[in-house]
Amino acid sequence: MAEEEPLYVGIFDPVDLRRDLLNSSKVIITSLRKYEQFVAVRDEKTRYMAALAKTFREISALNRRLMQLMPKTKIKPGMIRKPEPEKEAMPRVVKRVGRRMRPAEPAATVIKEKTRLAELEDELASVEEKLGKLE
Repeated sequence: MAEEEPLYVGIFDPVDLRRDLLNSSKVIITSLRKYEQFVAVRDEKTRYMAALAKTFREISALNRRLMQLMPKTKIKPGMIRKPEPEKEAMPRVVKRVGRRMRPAEPAATVIKEKTRLAELEDELASVEEKLGKLE
């Protein structure tokens, strides 16, 4: 057995084998591309985290400096009470209008400025009402 005999393997369907090999290569290349994207995102995240830590350090230093410049008082932060929200002075009366119930306006009505969104909603309602009358 000094000489080795060549070993031959029979391939029954070479086209399918080539197709399977190419599909496997395609899956591997796709996985490698996704891994590279993952590495890029991880590096970007690391850079952002470093920038955020730097910003927090700057804010902390500025806060310490501000506290040093503020006048010293005997009032501690927990000693100041927040004002409680005002309760409605008059109870709301419910009026019956047709089949629906709606709250009545209190006697001392406070006129509030309408926001731009509320004005647009009112205009939309009036336009829809006019369209309903036309039909």
